[in-house]
Amino acid sequence: MVARLPEESRKEMQQLLESIQKISQGTSDKICFEAHIFVDGAVREKEMTEFALQLIGLLNDTLHIDAVSDSEKTWTPYGLRFKWDLTGPNKMKFYIHLKDSAKVKKKKRWSQIMYMSYILDFLSKQHTNRDVNPRDTNKFILTTDADVRFNPESVEALLDLMKRDTSVGAVCARTYPLGSGPVMWYQKFEYAVGHWFQKIQNGWRIDYCAASENETFCPEKFEEFYKQRRRWIVSTLANLISLITHWHLVRNSNHQVSFLFCLYQIILFALTFIGPSTVVCIVAGGLSYSWDINFVVSVILQVIVCLIYAGICLFGNEKWQMKSGKIITFLYSIIMAAVFIGLLERIAKEIIGITSDIGENVSDSTEKSTIPSGGSVSPGNSDEDIESGN
Repeated sequence: MVARLPEESRKEMQQLLESIQKISQGTSDKICFEAHIFVDGAVREKEMTEFALQLIGLLNDTLHIDAVSDSEKTWTPYGLRFKWDLTGPNKMKFYIHLKDSAKVKKKKRWSQIMYMSYILDFLSKQHTNRDVNPRDTNKFILTTDADVRFNPESVEALLDLMKRDTSVGAVCARTYPLGSGPVMWYQKFEYAVGHWFQKIQNGWRIDYCAASENETFCPEKFEEFYKQRRRWIVSTLANLISLITHWHLVRNSNHQVSFLFCLYQIILFALTFIGPSTVVCIVAGGLSYSWDINFVVSVILQVIVCLIYAGICLFGNEKWQMKSGKIITFLYSIIMAAVFIGLLERIAKEIIGITSDIGENVSDSTEKSTIPSGGSVSPGNSDEDIESGN
């Protein structure tokens, strides 16, 4: 069980530790767990940072262990490692790895590389001959973010699914976002309709277990949401490019991948690139239809804005990228609101126009049906005049 801990809040740290405590107390005797937490930038010149001290200080309240006397402290090539034996059926081993940024790079991807190498190249060979590959048929890695809350039942559901089918290389649980506000509402819908996949190139199958549930704190502010999506988009595009360029190898090694699936990924990749131009055309068309703004002028102005923003992203610092992203998001929100109101107004006018045209046609047909076919009748004519033809 591996978790990477960036500079999270005290609440999120406590949530992760409480989940680890539940695992240590709730699992059966047949399952042996180890918990590892990797912390970025937690050591500077052999001194723990305030962030690391805050995490260590929470151990007594959440895991009911003495952070100092019960620990085994080891200086490592990447920084500092603490080890504890937790109370429970299996005396689960609990590790905290404090990384020194001067020795190991920060950020999520480097932490993933580090803990995978630590597990595969070090831990798995501790009890085997170094010249022999260790058996990994009954070894599983549970990776989680630091702000995720989970329980033993959900973890065991994931394990059961993987043990039933040996072709499954990874399985993901159902995630429920926590938080409040419009940004959370959007992410709640997004989490409900999609889940990611990977590892299919090596012949493994990815599965989804709805019975396994977890909760995570999702970004509630624009800055956090912006940084998260910028990170996700890059990795998503990299995965799509890798899948498309090696699709022959993928299909030969994995019978679960069909030609239609590869074709779908190619179309999805192409639509990702034409997406911005589609948005520009939709906005320009909406402004032209609802407010009679010239379509060409609107497209040119939006293209100029996009080029300026692209230049800021390529050559500007992160502060300017964030500010420009906020400004453009705010402007497009106003424009889309104006387009929406204009469309409603135009639709209402057209409905009223159609209704009035129908009313006029009905009135004309009614007047024609009341006139006799043999002549006209004036109010002053008597019955005798009508009979005599005068």
